[in-house]
Amino acid sequence: MSHFSTFTKKIFVIFMTAAGIALNAGFPTVWAATDCTDTGATGIPQTECETLIALYNSTDGPNWSDSASNNWSTNPFCSEWMGVTIDGGRVSEVGRGPEKV
Repeated sequence: MSHFSTFTKKIFVIFMTAAGIALNAGFPTVWAATDCTDTGATGIPQTECETLIALYNSTDGPNWSDSASNNWSTNPFCSEWMGVTIDGGRVSEVGRGPEKV
């Protein structure tokens, strides 16, 4: 169970979205195989899926050392993406420590 408040989580999502947009200028955009509008497949709200994709794109995700096996943007089920924790249909944690993200 997370000790972060809902407000803190919302601020984090807003920050990550803004950071992803700002940082994406330096990296080529990769079009994800994940359709964020299909919330039934992703298991999370569209905005949270898009934030994860923005994080992936803005941090040069295709070149992460584990990109071949981490399922980011290649698997429609965000819960199967390495380092993503979903609780109650919402992203509760993103842990990409090995990639220093």
